[in-house]
Amino acid sequence: MTSAIADIGWSPDTTLRIGSLITYSLADTGNPNTIFDAKPLDNFLTERWLIGPHIDWHPVEWWDHHLIVSYDHERQLNDPNQDGFVGPTRALFERTQVDYQNDLRPTSWLIITSGFFYSRLNAGQERPFISQGFGPQPRFISDHTEETGV
Repeated sequence: MTSAIADIGWSPDTTLRIGSLITYSLADTGNPNTIFDAKPLDNFLTERWLIGPHIDWHPVEWWDHHLIVSYDHERQLNDPNQDGFVGPTRALFERTQVDYQNDLRPTSWLIITSGFFYSRLNAGQERPFISQGFGPQPRFISDHTEETGV
């Protein structure tokens, strides 16, 4: 397994910070197929990366702003997948998120928070089509889902 994480940033003064979180990981593992036989029959490859720039602004003592934008990408490949059911599979996930938060502190015991959150998920998977016993066989069938939330 290979992984790296970096949180880099720059502050031109004490009220403003501009930065970004960056992550990457690559895992290539052998997975057992049954609970009775621990011999790894499958090869499972997962690659992930994320970029999350953010801005934190503190203009006065009682007022804070936070803006975070993140994009991450995950790719999975299970080949060979000798489970006897579906065979090799591939998957791709893309996530985009925007989070804005505005905090007001009129007194020491009260914080008023406002903001918005946006999320988009794009997920796809491919696997062999094996349930058709006649005619030409398509190589892969695909499942695709896209979700957006505000």
